[in-house]
Amino acid sequence: MADLLVRESHAMIVLTLVFAGLSALGALIGLGKVGHPMHGQLINSYGWALCINAAAIAAYLAFRQFAGEELDPSRRPPPARH
Repeated sequence: MADLLVRESHAMIVLTLVFAGLSALGALIGLGKVGHPMHGQLINSYGWALCINAAAIAAYLAFRQFAGEELDPSRRPPPARH
């Protein structure tokens, strides 16, 4: 059971970093540093949407990872027996 919680914890951290990276990519697209117009259409609005959505998901995952243990009693390990 503890091994499963550790793997879940690592997966949450990896997903948080992935979405933080997507947020940075979205910011670069929104600023016009990455990408180019497609058929005369600027993609800046798509970049800002990616930035905001990915940042929100990353923040949620980070919150669940670091504060979620206090919120969800089922994620706590059982007390040690002496």
